[in-house]
Amino acid sequence: MKKNFITDSKQNQGASSALTKQEIKVARALLIYDSVKATASRLHISVNTVAFHTTSLRKKMGELRTHRAILKAEKLGLLD
Repeated sequence: MKKNFITDSKQNQGASSALTKQEIKVARALLIYDSVKATASRLHISVNTVAFHTTSLRKKMGELRTHRAILKAEKLGLLD
């Protein structure tokens, strides 16, 4: 079986990257409110700030989709 070293290194990088307090806060809120606009309103931050933190989270988790990045962070115990 052939390994994809680019994908493997991205996944390993995500597992070792610590999340900031704000990234954790935004990720938890997105699990509850399920939209960027509602999350921004509830946390009293701008939609652009939510987008900034979700972009950072996706990069750290090595995922293209925010939902998948949040689920991965949750599975790794990073949202506790």
